[in-house]
Amino acid sequence: MNAGEIQRSLPKCPACGNTPEFALKEDQFGLNRGGIKCPYDHYRAHLDSPIGSREKAIKKLAPMWTEMVRKIKEGEAE
Repeated sequence: MNAGEIQRSLPKCPACGNTPEFALKEDQFGLNRGGIKCPYDHYRAHLDSPIGSREKAIKKLAPMWTEMVRKIKEGEAE
């Protein structure tokens, strides 16, 4: 799966129903930092540390977003 397919397969933002966006930047050392967020900043999930490639970052962030949305829908989130 490429990044676009992964993004389309993720659950929508529980607040507005929009598809989440990956917000990643490569730093001067070539490491990726950032997270995944609702386009209107309702919810977001961040990487806890820099990751070596964009693909690895996306593969780590996708399950974080899915779990966060599940918890929100089940009323477990803050």
